[in-house]
Amino acid sequence: MIAVLVVAAALGGGAEDIPTLFREARQAEQRRDFAGALEKYSAVLRMDATIAEVWANQGLVLYELGRHREALHAFEKAVELKPQLTSPQLFLGLEYLRFEEPRKALAPLGAALKLDPANAQTGYALADAQAKLGHFEEAIALYRGVLSRQPGMEEARYALAIAYLNFSKSIARKLIDSGSGYGKLLLAEYLAIGDANEAAEANYQAALEALPESGEVRGALRAFYLRRNQPEKAEAISDMEPDSAPDPLAPALALWRDGSYEEVFQSLLPSDTQRERYWLSLTCYALAREILVESVRRNPNSLHACLLLADLAKNAGDSAAAQAAYEKAARLAPDNVEAQLLFIRFIAPRDPAAALEYTQQAADRSDNEELNVELGMQLLKSDNAGAAAGRFRRALEREPDLAKAHAGLADAYAKSGEFAPAIAEMKHAIAADPDGSWHYRLATWYKEVGRLAEAREAFAATAQIKAQQRAKEEARFLELTSPDR
Repeated sequence: MIAVLVVAAALGGGAEDIPTLFREARQAEQRRDFAGALEKYSAVLRMDATIAEVWANQGLVLYELGRHREALHAFEKAVELKPQLTSPQLFLGLEYLRFEEPRKALAPLGAALKLDPANAQTGYALADAQAKLGHFEEAIALYRGVLSRQPGMEEARYALAIAYLNFSKSIARKLIDSGSGYGKLLLAEYLAIGDANEAAEANYQAALEALPESGEVRGALRAFYLRRNQPEKAEAISDMEPDSAPDPLAPALALWRDGSYEEVFQSLLPSDTQRERYWLSLTCYALAREILVESVRRNPNSLHACLLLADLAKNAGDSAAAQAAYEKAARLAPDNVEAQLLFIRFIAPRDPAAALEYTQQAADRSDNEELNVELGMQLLKSDNAGAAAGRFRRALEREPDLAKAHAGLADAYAKSGEFAPAIAEMKHAIAADPDGSWHYRLATWYKEVGRLAEAREAFAATAQIKAQQRAKEEARFLELTSPDR
């Protein structure tokens, strides 16, 4: 809705036609004739370009017309002429955010919030700008302020959860980059969640070497061994003798054990030590999850909240909670292919029969190419190559260039012993080989039909792609801790 700005005083000494043009512009706005309003405001400004309110109203009309770069210029002029006007300050900040310039948005949004501290839209926009700049403490405080005034503003609640999550990731990344003991501990925990157990164990041991007296490291390593059914190794991780010196984090850790995460968060700021930052990262992660649980409770039909909650539970190793959240998301959005695939791929390793049945229903309901490919892959694993081939063909009818459908159909041919059509089909997909496995399979089929020179070339390509893949994997865990991921 176009904001109404009072301009009577500003128009008092202008040309005789200015008040009439302004009234006509306002009437055009009320009719939602924004092009007509723009023409009138432009005429006023040609007569007198010093009226801030007219620049502000012209900016709002341009905003409605989607001419955002011109709107930004108009708001800049209004703010320059009369910085005490709230509306142009707010909309100037919003336009800077639209153009991905959050640093420039800080000043006008901060000014707008000072002029109208109770304005939730302004507080939310300023929090958004701070979050985009990685100023997570400031963003969190602003989002909490908005929610204290408008508890029902669910987009602010969701944004607060994301800010906590990105703050957790930012802290974790800095710790990991530092190579410190607590950085090694966090990296070990990320690797363990990703089932990279050998690398996880090495980092746990490195953390223990760097922090031999750390109860956090010893407890985490012991839990790691117990999860891997290695009780003898877990028992070998002895507890340290109690330290007579008081633990400076004892009050915060007591609050943590009680689940009072917001109080822990406040008590850890500012975080001066590696250990404090480690616990601050964990606390932000816990708060993000807690807020998302509350968001789902308050708005049970929020697909995005369910999916993010599922990801958080999965990353925390809570498979039951993750499955429940993925399943809820899939039920909420039966036509959302991403939600269906996330649920299917989560349950497939745990219950292949249930995954196959659910995928069959989802693919039959939508006939989507991605779901047909997923069903084809599951049918291949259940040794039903004929039915799998049918599903891959259905996917290709909908998307003829879908590489994974060609690769799946090639696998179906090969599983039936038809290597010549398997080779022909795989050639349609081979340029998109994600990890070298398609080249490897092609090489084995070439060997089966006696085309040894082509088999050697395909094996060589496999080795090259896998080397590139290893280099990417080395950066994977830095990406996992990257804010805004």
